[in-house]
Amino acid sequence: MNDSLTLSGSFGWVDAEWVSGTVVVDPDLQDVDLGSDTLPAVQDVNWHLGADFLHPIGDSGLNFIAAVQVNHSGEFKTLQVWEAEENPSYTLVNAQFGVAGERWELTVNAKNLFDEDHYVDLQTFPNLYNLFPGPIGSPTNNGPGNILIGTLGQPRLITGNFTYHF
Repeated sequence: MNDSLTLSGSFGWVDAEWVSGTVVVDPDLQDVDLGSDTLPAVQDVNWHLGADFLHPIGDSGLNFIAAVQVNHSGEFKTLQVWEAEENPSYTLVNAQFGVAGERWELTVNAKNLFDEDHYVDLQTFPNLYNLFPGPIGSPTNNGPGNILIGTLGQPRLITGNFTYHF
């Protein structure tokens, strides 16, 4: 190995399921046994790999610094317990590089380096537009039954940072 390089990693796995006999009533007033279904909003697998590099730049008293992190978030189901939608897994790469002195640091940072489209949450809501008919004499609106909404994750973000330690 090398004194300039530090590697890190982690792994998490969750096997969460409803126990047999867990029953809910769906919108059609039917009893639904959720036994052996995956719980909503629980990611199945997550992992992280990281590398940090710090190396002196000659005899200048400065250090070259660099880091890369790869983070994977596993798939999960929406909060609705029956007929839940799947939010697919995604992997994000973050990177930093820069120069550091004894009391200061100057870096360039990239989050979501490859501009991966991803949702950090996802939820199904009823389309309430269907509950209200159009004007008298017009046909009833027959739009979709549900609306899928979510929070889109941060797109690629590149920033600069200067830190001074007093």
